[in-house]
Amino acid sequence: MISDIPAYTIAVGQPAKVLKVREIERDEAPGFSDFLAHIRNQPISAPNAVGAQIGQRAFITACLSAGTDFRMGEDGILIGQKNENNEGGIVAGQHVSLGKQVILEALGGIRIGDATRIGDDVLIMTTTHDYGLLSLPQLRRPVSIGSNVEIGHGSIVIGGVTIGNGATILPGSLVIRDVKTNETVSGVPARPCLHDGMNSWN
Repeated sequence: MISDIPAYTIAVGQPAKVLKVREIERDEAPGFSDFLAHIRNQPISAPNAVGAQIGQRAFITACLSAGTDFRMGEDGILIGQKNENNEGGIVAGQHVSLGKQVILEALGGIRIGDATRIGDDVLIMTTTHDYGLLSLPQLRRPVSIGSNVEIGHGSIVIGGVTIGNGATILPGSLVIRDVKTNETVSGVPARPCLHDGMNSWN
């Protein structure tokens, strides 16, 4: 960001550009204390995965179910228990690997297919807010990631997105829309490109 963002606007990009002014219903001021208390009170979990390799200083409160050969790098954070409607948590296939300092916020649910690699410093968020209300109530948006997907380091994936089998997300991308099968995307926000694979992974 290189300039101020006016109140009640929506901005995106690098540098950030204002997309539009929010049309809001003034119900009440936002309050996040209940949400933060919910996160802090989640129990530390052990992954339900055969032979999982978990890096040092990992913090896992998510309901995590994974196939064989699940690997997670150092300093990773996995958050997201299932709620009363069985929404939330992480379901991963076989041979899935997460890099260092990955953050998966899975209150809305994250599904990851077989042989998918998620690079270092990737952030996946499945919660957002109803920006039509001043109180910003929480919304849960699941993320579905196919098999044989590569998500490059430093990328961000926003809730409600589906990433097709064989897709490649180049490093530093912001994924706010669905990615098609075998498609390569890059940029902020991410758009299709002609690049065949990644030059740099970590």
